[in-house]
Amino acid sequence: MKQWFNWNLYHRFLGDDGFDYRYAMKSIKIPVYSIASITDHVITQQKHAKIF
Repeated sequence: MKQWFNWNLYHRFLGDDGFDYRYAMKSIKIPVYSIASITDHVITQQKHAKIF
């Protein structure tokens, strides 16, 4: 959980081994299906899911 919180709080997507996930995400070429609930204010808000 500590790593996940750090990713969300500091926007540094580094693994414990130093792997830079944010940089690696640029190479992902698969479709993503994103779902958000109108009442979800913790994980993601609907407006952010739409942007994604």
